Amino acid sequence: MLDNVIGNPLDTTIALSHLIFEGTLDLFPGLKICSAHGGGYLASYMGRSDHGCLTFPHRCNRTLRKRPTEYLQQLYYDALIFTPEALRHLAANVGSSQIMLGTDYPYTRHQTSIAQAFSICRHRARKSGRDSDYRNCAYCAASWLLAWARKKSCDVA
Repeated sequence: MLDNVIGNPLDTTIALSHLIFEGTLDLFPGLKICSAHGGGYLASYMGRSDHGCLTFPHRCNRTLRKRPTEYLQQLYYDALIFTPEALRHLAANVGSSQIMLGTDYPYTRHQTSIAQAFSICRHRARKSGRDSDYRNCAYCAASWLLAWARKKSCDVA
């Protein structure tokens, strides 16, 4: 169980950190990445990344074009982090426009309907006043719905 509860978000944290600290996001500034697990633990420890580069610059693999935390605002994150507090924390640190609907499909752990997911998207977009918030979330919700529908039709056939 710990490999899922702790290990998966940790793997996400490590993978995104490699992309940042090894300069991949500098080499490919237009690269779009949507990370699972709400970006792992990065949103909670963003300041540690900046502090590490300032305190131990010789340990950073290369000179980055900006602070490590600034790269987090060009990534996208799924919203499957299970508590409203965690979601608010993520939005406060990376911006709500960077958060997309997340799902554990086909390994469902909760009973949130797709209608509820779209309702959350609409509410978030109205609150922020940005259409991009709704489009990001709605696109992922529609993708999830399509995958679900395909699975249902395959099960029947």
